[in-house]
Amino acid sequence: MLSVKLKLFEIMDTKDKLNLLFLTGLTYISTNAPGILPTFATSTMDMYEDGDLDDIDHPLNFDLLSNSAITFHHCVHYSQRYHYLQLTPKTYSVLSKPYDGDVFRRTNPRIQIDILCSHFRLDEHSSDFDVVRIGYTRENGLSPKERQDSSRIALCLAGSFLENKWILGFEDYCFEESLSWDDYNNDNAITVFNIY
Repeated sequence: MLSVKLKLFEIMDTKDKLNLLFLTGLTYISTNAPGILPTFATSTMDMYEDGDLDDIDHPLNFDLLSNSAITFHHCVHYSQRYHYLQLTPKTYSVLSKPYDGDVFRRTNPRIQIDILCSHFRLDEHSSDFDVVRIGYTRENGLSPKERQDSSRIALCLAGSFLENKWILGFEDYCFEESLSWDDYNNDNAITVFNIY
């Protein structure tokens, strides 16, 4: 099944790749397999509970006319071949620091840090790890209710901006209402996320 999903990411158009990625990454509708790379292709999916992603009438957070909105790549890192998606959203949010220790005790993002350190040999003590939320739709200009609804259709990534290595989050902590997020505009497409 992994080889089929990887092939789909190779041959599909931009919109279909985004739909497949978000259906895979939505933690409340997918069963993830923690510790297995690539995280974007190793989970099982159910149908999206609220209908078809194509029926969403808010503006997308991606430029569908750009070939660089989502691209499939592979690299060799320490003799190991890794597949990754390079994602270029128009906006993204970063969990505000310092992190609330209680959030991490409840959700255990330790799994993501362990994966990043063991597979990519990142130094846990010298690397700056972040949690990022990327919405399927742009939240600018939406009412508070529309914003709350659209924020549930988002990817949660754990990783490092410095190394540009990210994996899908396996926990629901991206949707905790008590968390504080810093929002960033990426209309110039400078920031990309390499999701392994």
